[in-house]
Parts: sequence; structure tokens; C-alpha cells
Amino acid sequence: MTTVGDAVRTGNGKILANFREMPAPSRSIVEEVIAKLKEAGIGGVYVLGNVSEPVCQITVGLNRVGLVLLGGLNPVAAAVEAGIKVENIAESGMIDFQQLVSVWQL
Repeated sequence: MTTVGDAVRTGNGKILANFREMPAPSRSIVEEVIAKLKEAGIGGVYVLGNVSEPVCQITVGLNRVGLVLLGGLNPVAAAVEAGIKVENIAESGMIDFQQLVSVWQL
């Protein structure tokens, strides 16, 4: 259902995303957090809307702000598109940080 590889190569494709709504007064705080994340090299916010205005053709509630975030499984979707068999297991507990490995080691 995705074309993450095309999106990376050409700038056009289908990727996974999430839509969220938040109270309008929190918009300025969210803008600050997004700016700090960008400074740290962390992206992922596709659109931060305006108060009570639709975002990506999605209706937003009164005195709310819409936010579209890129989905966390886009790298997995790209792997599937490349013919790599994957198994996704939903988060179900805690794991010690030292047990994590780089994706490049996989």
C-alpha cells in the first residue's frame, strides 16, 4: 500500500502518517518543541495546521489544531517494498537499552 522508496527517490509516493488534534493554546509550545527536534536532526512533522482549519483535507475540531506526523513504520514499509521479509511485533513491554542493535547490523 506504500511507495516509500519512490517518495525517497523522487519526492512523490505514498507513506505512512498519523493525524492528531491538540488544543489550540498548545500550538506555540508544539512549535517550540518541533524547532528543538529539528535542531537535533529529528524530523517527522509533515504539517502543523492552524486553529480550526482542515489539515490535508481532514476536518479539525473547533479551537483545535491538526498535526500530521510521518509514521514510524516507514522504514519497515521500504524494506518490504525492496523484497525483504519482515515481521512486525507490536510493542508489548520493556527491553534493556543494551540489548538494542543498530539497524545497520541487521
